[in-house]
Amino acid sequence: MFVPGLTAAKEQNVLHPYVEVGIGKKDIYAFAKYYGLTQLHALPAQPCLASRVETGIKINSADMQFIDSVESKVRLVLPTFKNIRCRVSHQGIVVELDTMPENEVFVSLSESLTHYCADQGRVFSGMKVYKKGSAFLNGLTHG
Repeated sequence: MFVPGLTAAKEQNVLHPYVEVGIGKKDIYAFAKYYGLTQLHALPAQPCLASRVETGIKINSADMQFIDSVESKVRLVLPTFKNIRCRVSHQGIVVELDTMPENEVFVSLSESLTHYCADQGRVFSGMKVYKKGSAFLNGLTHG
């Protein structure tokens, strides 16, 4: 799997202490439980917003703010969804969701996102089902 963030981290000599001693997410959750930090396990994954930008597109603060605003708007409409990802690609903006919402919500949300993206000078390309571990690579999504 191509993980540009890890390549950049290596180039900048970033240390990964948990990885270096062989501690994974399960271990961290076990430590948290042992020390009574039970809320940690309930927190949703929050990958870096830069992971939402297709490889080859320069990362900038305007994109990060836009991604956050789209995800916040969608979360207001679909508060029970765990995975909501706004992807910035060369073809436009795609929103990935746990599942497709009911038809009435789908149509309303699509229209709202189309207008919002247009107001921001962007093209809304649609919604699709979120696939864990997907990443952009040369315009293709790999999982």
